[in-house]
Amino acid sequence: MQDNISQCQEILSLFLPLDEVTIARIVGVIVHTQSDDDKSVHSKLLADLCGNNTSEDLSQMTEWDADTLIYATKQLAPELNWATIMENLDHEGFYIPNEAAFYFLMSVYKHASQGHFPVRAICGSIWKNAEGQISLLKYAVSAPPEVFTFAHSGRQLAYVDVVNDHKVQIEHANHAWLCLDLLEVLCQLAERDHESSVRSILEHPLKYCPEVLLLGMAHINTASNHLQQEVSSAVIPILLQNADASGMIVHLWHVNPNILLRGLVDAMSTDPENMSRFLAACQEIKILSPILDMIPYPLGVRLAALASCKGLIDLEKWLSSNLNAYKDAFYEVLQSHSGLVSSPHLSVEMDKLHVTYMGINSRFKSSGSADLSSSDYYSEDIEAEANLYFHQLFSGQVTNDTMIRMLAHLKASTEKREQAIFRCMIVKLLTESFAKYPVRQLQMSAVLFGSLIKNHLITDHTLGIALLAVLDALHECLFSNVCSQ
Repeated sequence: MQDNISQCQEILSLFLPLDEVTIARIVGVIVHTQSDDDKSVHSKLLADLCGNNTSEDLSQMTEWDADTLIYATKQLAPELNWATIMENLDHEGFYIPNEAAFYFLMSVYKHASQGHFPVRAICGSIWKNAEGQISLLKYAVSAPPEVFTFAHSGRQLAYVDVVNDHKVQIEHANHAWLCLDLLEVLCQLAERDHESSVRSILEHPLKYCPEVLLLGMAHINTASNHLQQEVSSAVIPILLQNADASGMIVHLWHVNPNILLRGLVDAMSTDPENMSRFLAACQEIKILSPILDMIPYPLGVRLAALASCKGLIDLEKWLSSNLNAYKDAFYEVLQSHSGLVSSPHLSVEMDKLHVTYMGINSRFKSSGSADLSSSDYYSEDIEAEANLYFHQLFSGQVTNDTMIRMLAHLKASTEKREQAIFRCMIVKLLTESFAKYPVRQLQMSAVLFGSLIKNHLITDHTLGIALLAVLDALHECLFSNVCSQ
């Protein structure tokens, strides 16, 4: 062993004075020796690190021992901070090729510091070398707790009654899916073109502890919240199958109603049976009324009709209230659910609204935008998601800047569904009657309109329609009570 230590010290002395950055790069190179498939990469990293001449010396030690490496390093540089070394693993070329390499890295840190691997090093922020970070996270989340644990991270999902403790203990003894820092980093990586790799990492928790994963995701807020919404859409239908779903639903309602509503919209759109299950849970935990106010109108009408059949609400009163409050938008939905309206008074009101609604849309059709104005062009789930995004903006749950980033993401997306959501949202915005808006919503719409034009999210013919809509709204405002408030 003494010979190995001497040889190791001799090699390390080539890099004097040793600091945390240099040792991090050396450790990164050594990690590659754990894989026979990475010899060419290993040789290149050696050459980049120490030049072609000295790289031959370093490559002579084909079998590295953690004890030997740490002992030799501490002899040459006893003041090194090994937590800082781990934080400097974010460098070009760092990659964990296999489980053996991951275990070797953990062994190095354990022998060097006698403490837990610093979670902040891999979950504190997005690495410049994102692929290297993902390769490390891939093995960290599935490692046994004696090798790697997230239990000491700063942000942990608290144990709650709605999650079975034994499920957390058995499936995630290293607390990976209770670590909010991990979930936030994964969400951010997914939004930076690493969706496929992140989805692969999430396959295990989605299968074995979906409720825990959803609870954690409910605490994370990123630019587009795309991954969180995917998890919600996948888990909520599973959740509704459980007899004790009400506990989870009320917890999600208090933590993040948006992620709950997104999952519910998808669940009820794909399986009508989910609506009955959700209605039962809503009634049990007394949140039916606010849910009806927040979900998109098409689903709201159907859920209200079902609730009326069970004697939970007065449907005619609810319809009348919404007609008075939302008029055009609500009328459009009721047209497709006309069988629900039996009151002669409501029928008369709907006929009056129809005249107003047709007058509003005729302006845009005469401007050459007939291709934009048909709401039937978009499927119900597309319209439901578009409405949900607008609700989040007007209720103050997301900022205008966040909305613009999300719209830019949808427009640039290669997925047809996301492109359809973008077009649907633009159509809805261009066909609104802004003079009827309350002052606050009118101001928010004006800012959104300006931001769309400023960020080139609407161009060419659509831009012309948008500018006409702005001028038209301003003209109407001059002769309405809105501007005098």
